[in-house]
Amino acid sequence: MSRETKTPVRVQWTRKDDVKHSFYHTISAQKIEVALDEAGKVTGWHHRAVQPSILSTFAPDEGNVLPLEQGMGLTDLPFDIPNIRAENGKALAHTRIGWFRAVSNLPHAWAIGSFVGELADELGKDQLTMWLELLGTPRKLDYAEAAFPENFWNYGESWDEFPIDTGRMADTLKLAADGIGYGKELPPGEGIGLAVHRSFVSYVACAVHLKIVDGTITIPEMHMAIDCGFAANPERIESQMQGAAVMGMTTALHSGITFEDGAVVQENFYDYDVVRADNFPRKVVTHIAKHPFSVPATGVGEPGLPPVPPAIANALFAATGERRRRLPLGLDA
Repeated sequence: MSRETKTPVRVQWTRKDDVKHSFYHTISAQKIEVALDEAGKVTGWHHRAVQPSILSTFAPDEGNVLPLEQGMGLTDLPFDIPNIRAENGKALAHTRIGWFRAVSNLPHAWAIGSFVGELADELGKDQLTMWLELLGTPRKLDYAEAAFPENFWNYGESWDEFPIDTGRMADTLKLAADGIGYGKELPPGEGIGLAVHRSFVSYVACAVHLKIVDGTITIPEMHMAIDCGFAANPERIESQMQGAAVMGMTTALHSGITFEDGAVVQENFYDYDVVRADNFPRKVVTHIAKHPFSVPATGVGEPGLPPVPPAIANALFAATGERRRRLPLGLDA
């Protein structure tokens, strides 16, 4: 166009173009079942996850996710359960898929964290007790010698230097729970939810204080705890956790894309809502686990997001007694 008209030409997508023709985070369906012994202790964990792979965006695929997608919170479940089975079914993509913050950790953490909250209620335990019971005694998990090591991705790091440390994971959860005052009495219509997840070789926990105001979900306070090894720049870590809090609330309550007759329905911020200035986590407190320089620094940018939506779902259940298993989970969803 520029050559033919002999003048500069500016080509720019509108926001409507961008929303309707983007690369979307993959849709996902998760199913978890457990086996219990006579004492109510979990002895078996069966997690089925089905989602199209990002591979479909770049090349023809058979509908099976890549090993690294499985290794983001599915196959590397760190629970102290004698029988664990993780399955991934075939699912073909029907639109272009792009990476989203924390990638496949997001749906896996959502399913696992929400299920732990449900399990706690079913067994008459509080969330913190349930999480700590499932994590078990502190131990380090190294999957380098697993029967199928290719299914256990460790974010490009060696298992020898960066094993899964359930003790650090449990301590991170306790840090967030203590910060928000988990266990304190709250008025009707209010609740606290917890969740913790390991991704990008860091451990992040989220504790959410949720309150229903005039039928709307509000979050007056959220505590984010992170163990990322040596904290070289605490202020930047805090900024990342604050951003994850807002993005996590948006993911949990608003950001759904739907299709009709093969086309995206949403067009702009009037029908693709996000957390705005009138309803965002008013108080976000970041707790950073202290480590000396000898403990290698690990991921900070992406690990903050996965535990936020399940923590919100667990807080919503604590506040209302209503369990929502589908995102977004706003009261009008």
